[in-house]
Amino acid sequence: MAHDPASLSDLTALLGSSPKAATAVAIPSADSLVHALAARYRLDLAHTYCGDSTLVTLNPNEAKADVSEASKAEYEDRAYRRRTSAGGDDVHPHPYDLACRVYYTLRRTAESQSIVYSCVPSPPRSSPRSSRSQFLN
Repeated sequence: MAHDPASLSDLTALLGSSPKAATAVAIPSADSLVHALAARYRLDLAHTYCGDSTLVTLNPNEAKADVSEASKAEYEDRAYRRRTSAGGDDVHPHPYDLACRVYYTLRRTAESQSIVYSCVPSPPRSSPRSSRSQFLN
């Protein structure tokens, strides 16, 4: 089953029903996951959700135009409008969107939240992680 990479914002959309049983779920192969992520990356969409709370980012140290104060404000505004049912549009997956989700979950549940970073080690330098952490402070 082919998916449009630009509209594939969540990898769980690759899960399909097995034709053998109505309750079985067909797990996508590693090749199909890599293909989907690579296709999105070629469209300059480096972020993809995997479920509601996991954000997969390819090459997080690459400088992107969507990591700016204006972009942060746009994600805050859309997340707020979505939360208040004021017509906030769905946005492409992005660390700012994840930070908004975490913040609003904290406010709604009054329970501590955390973001866990897991990545391949790279040389120390300023990274997008620091900007997302500053966003939450």
